[in-house]
Amino acid sequence: MDTQQNTSQRLAQGKNILHRLMLLLALSVCAIGVMAQTMRVSGVVLKTDTKEPLVGVNVVDVSTDRLLTTTDMDGRFATNALANGKLRFTMVGAKAVTVKVNNRNFIEVLMEEDSKHLGEATVKAKRITNKVMPEQTTIEIVGNSAVIRTNVRMPVEMYSPQIRYVAQPVMWNITRGSYQLMRPLVYDASQYHSTQDRMYDFNMKEKDPLAPYISLHINNAKSETGNYFLIPYVDSVYFENGKDDYKCDFYQAMEDYTKILWRDTATIAKGTINPLRFLEYSLVGCDLAGEDYTPKPELQLRDTQGEIRLRFARGSSELNVKDGQNSEELGRLSQEMRTIASNPNMNLRAFTITGIASPDGPYRGNINLANRRMQSALNEILKYVSAEDRRRMEVKSNARVATWQEVVVLLRRDSLFDQANQVEEIINRHEDLDLQGRDIKRLSFYKQLEEEYLPQLRRVQYELNYSVFRQLTNEEIKELYKQDFRQLTKFEYYRLFNEEKNEGKREEYLRNAVNIYPRFVLAANQLAVAMIKKDAPELELLEKEAGEKAPYAVNLNHTIALLHHGRFSKADTLVAHLDPARPETRMVKAISDAFNGHFLEAYPVIAQTGDRNHVLILLAMKKNKEALELAQKLPDDKADNIYIRAICLNRLERSVEAEAALKKAIKMDPSLLKIAEIDGDVNSLLENKTK
Repeated sequence: MDTQQNTSQRLAQGKNILHRLMLLLALSVCAIGVMAQTMRVSGVVLKTDTKEPLVGVNVVDVSTDRLLTTTDMDGRFATNALANGKLRFTMVGAKAVTVKVNNRNFIEVLMEEDSKHLGEATVKAKRITNKVMPEQTTIEIVGNSAVIRTNVRMPVEMYSPQIRYVAQPVMWNITRGSYQLMRPLVYDASQYHSTQDRMYDFNMKEKDPLAPYISLHINNAKSETGNYFLIPYVDSVYFENGKDDYKCDFYQAMEDYTKILWRDTATIAKGTINPLRFLEYSLVGCDLAGEDYTPKPELQLRDTQGEIRLRFARGSSELNVKDGQNSEELGRLSQEMRTIASNPNMNLRAFTITGIASPDGPYRGNINLANRRMQSALNEILKYVSAEDRRRMEVKSNARVATWQEVVVLLRRDSLFDQANQVEEIINRHEDLDLQGRDIKRLSFYKQLEEEYLPQLRRVQYELNYSVFRQLTNEEIKELYKQDFRQLTKFEYYRLFNEEKNEGKREEYLRNAVNIYPRFVLAANQLAVAMIKKDAPELELLEKEAGEKAPYAVNLNHTIALLHHGRFSKADTLVAHLDPARPETRMVKAISDAFNGHFLEAYPVIAQTGDRNHVLILLAMKKNKEALELAQKLPDDKADNIYIRAICLNRLERSVEAEAALKKAIKMDPSLLKIAEIDGDVNSLLENKTK
């Protein structure tokens, strides 16, 4: 974690420094003036002839002579500038360009190379005297860190007491197409450094952005090609996915007090050393057990509706309990009440009753009659409810008078459309209910209405609405899920996925449960196990749950997901929370140790998983001779085995045999060519073939 934080801090500093390195001038910090009428301006700076993007171009406000920003790796820039102002674009080795903003949000700038300021590197025979040469190296992957170790060779002919040498190493992620800046390398010759210090009022640490990286000591060495100064360099960067592949470029330049003397870009590493890319392993997820994580049954409020139909004598508000229909309806209601009372999981919560009177007669008299009838019925019904339940439950009552429009509906139901239209015409003519009733009584067929249709409305209808707390059956849960899966409780989801045998349907239940209840640990863990089984672990499932206090299964399954996605450093941290006595821990820890560079700890377990993995862990430990001896025994029917043998041979400088093995492996499996091109163990063999 410290490595990751340090790298992040370096990157934050490096992004600002990179642009200055490409200019190769130590810029002083200018005071920021107050800007008025500013606007957002972005754009791109390109070479005039090739239209290639120019990196590190200085964008300066002409009116204040203040540096606003510099172009990035794609030649892009974005800044705030005066809407009617001017911007000057400068870069060492190119002719300065000044453009007017003219209220433009996007500006494309073309810059011509100024060759008189540049001393391009050239090669003279075998002895290079005018080019700084970083040594070719390889990138080692340790956990989620990509490590570079190299030496920069500066010919003595290029050295002067008045120079500054600056290099910005850039680590390119070939897999993702992204990059990260590494620690800059800055060498000041003695006289140059003293002069700079005086120029900054003896305060370079605060005013020179390159000050934290300046080195004043380099080693003098000698080779067959002549004398040179040796500048060592070691650094690493953190990447999110340790399975990615990388290359490393050095952006270099040398300056004196007035101009750029030389600049160049060199690729010092074209691939990664990572034999564990071929490691074969299979990890099994762990179910989460224990009552603490199993949701408890939740008694849910469910509404059930019932109807009872009670009959009253015309004009009477008293309910006749001796009437056959009334007796039957009250008996049914009584049985329903007793069922509720006898079930410990059911409690009567509310009771609503609605009485309806027919519309014949004065409205006020009808509504009063309906209310009295409802109260009479309510008194009889409540006799079937215990005193305790009556205290607990909420009782509501409603009364209304049926409308003449309801008579229209009954007539049309019986296909009496002419009569229905006549009644409806009166309804439309009068808003007052009493006036409607007066005119309807004058209709020729009113007696038919009075004898056949009004009794259907005069019969008082009651609705019984009561709510019960109870668990749903499996069938009810599935039906509710079909209607709206968001209604289900955790326990109901648990019932669904715990009893489902179809893996696809079970995964659907689990995923919806996690979406509705993000902290539903049991569902998230079981979904994680299912995805591990499909060799498709998901990082997000247990990311918020895993940690020191999390259950073993959660930490194990999240560790497997981290390893699958190349988050090796995070896996290494989480492994420490796994119970070492558990058999599942042994393999997961060994895989994590291997990818995090703890090879001695990983070796005993990895070596037992097969000869192929044994060879790979030996290569990771740089025990190349032992690795080759074992690799020679690997069967030749798999292209990967032959490829691994080529790595062993090449490390032992048996390049002819290594090249033949690599060629054979790629012929058997052409997809290995892409791996070989970025594999620091064998890509030199491809270069030899090209040459």
